[in-house]
Amino acid sequence: ARQTLGERHPVIAMTLNSLSHVLVAESRPAEAAAALHEALAIAVPALGEHHQLVAIYSINLAVVQLTRQRPEDAAQLLRAALAVRARAPRIVPTRRRTVADDDRSVIGTRALLATALVAGGHYSEAESILLDIRRELTTQPKASAQDISATLNALVRLYDAWGRPEAAAPYRHHL
Repeated sequence: ARQTLGERHPVIAMTLNSLSHVLVAESRPAEAAAALHEALAIAVPALGEHHQLVAIYSINLAVVQLTRQRPEDAAQLLRAALAVRARAPRIVPTRRRTVADDDRSVIGTRALLATALVAGGHYSEAESILLDIRRELTTQPKASAQDISATLNALVRLYDAWGRPEAAAPYRHHL
């Protein structure tokens, strides 16, 4: 593909993103991170920093960085991705729907940011994000059961990590 399309074509970035999923599945996070860094190096100049694919690749890289015990890097990537995803929360380029992990909701991405913040010891900010998500989910008529469960689990993990089991208890009860 590189010979036909050239080194900097957006399809190469898409292929590298897909490759990163395989590398993660094979427990090769350093190589997955390298593939995603290259995907972003191609996508940002080709598509612009505010493109949904750039946000998706950033979210995927953040997940890898969490795996690699780099929560600060993950949080930075997620903040940038959220700014893009929030502009068009229901839009995910059709091509990306081929990998379910690439179809992250804004709420799911915010929960992932909270996970990165917990891993980095930023409990208060993580709590604020997760409680906001929980409030939003309770007001949605068709809230995703997956988002609700993930948020409750994230609140339990937050309070356990923070040393506040009494605060985790009501959320643990609902699981």
